[in-house]
Amino acid sequence: MNSFLSKFQRSTNSTNFIPEIDGLRFYAIITVVIFHLNTDFSEAVGLDDLGISLMGGKYNIWGLAWWIIRLDMGVKVFFAISGFVLALPFLSHYLKGANPVNLKMYFYRRLTRLEPPFIVSLVIFFFVHLLILNESFSSLLLYLGVGFVYAHLLVNEYPSH
Repeated sequence: MNSFLSKFQRSTNSTNFIPEIDGLRFYAIITVVIFHLNTDFSEAVGLDDLGISLMGGKYNIWGLAWWIIRLDMGVKVFFAISGFVLALPFLSHYLKGANPVNLKMYFYRRLTRLEPPFIVSLVIFFFVHLLILNESFSSLLLYLGVGFVYAHLLVNEYPSH
């Protein structure tokens, strides 16, 4: 059993690994997934307000709808986790007397960890929309370019999702 679970463990290069953070990440992921599945399902079958009513209403704490609507809190949990994890090196310096943070290396590490998966996902979704959903190359190219420079609000005047 232990070898089976070890296949799902992620390797870390830090001695400051906090396994509870991964538990919170799982909570954040699963709540966001359930929230979006419910939203997409409700829209696909046309439930909207009727569906919310059938689930007990969004103002009734005992109704299922009240709880599902609040599952978007996983996003807020992600922000809290990120803030905590990003602050750890600075806290270690000020509270434990650890070495000061080299800001150049700090930002370089953030950039090299976050940008590659972001760029890969942009390109994958570009091709999914182009090849599978048969959307226009020219309109998709605009979204791809806007995504590369984080300018969704400047170009589209609304958040991209």
